[in-house]
Amino acid sequence: MKIFIIILILVTAAAGLLMVVLSCSGQAPSVSLVNGKFRPCPDTPNCVSSDSETGNARIDPLAFSGNADEAWQRVQQVVVETGGQIQSREADYIWATYTSRLFRFVDDLELRLDRGAGVVHVRS
Repeated sequence: MKIFIIILILVTAAAGLLMVVLSCSGQAPSVSLVNGKFRPCPDTPNCVSSDSETGNARIDPLAFSGNADEAWQRVQQVVVETGGQIQSREADYIWATYTSRLFRFVDDLELRLDRGAGVVHVRS
């Protein structure tokens, strides 16, 4: 029984160490617009985009009414208030990151203001 507990502890510690190492060894993401739109999502299930036309990656953009500049300022404020860190900011584009507490995984969030349509497009 003691050997089983020791093995269980070692396996758990090794798994935790592996997760820490993997979270630190990720490559910097490729973020930016391509021809005014987000890059397509990869085939992995952990990406969504309002620029996707079909498939499981498709989500709706965030609609707003009223002044586009005020809506864009509010979106940026919400990103910061919810723990996001704005990494890059252009006139109508933001790249922000969120870091998970436990394993320090970094999630990317891209936002693009579409003034004409009255929406903020999202890719995460």
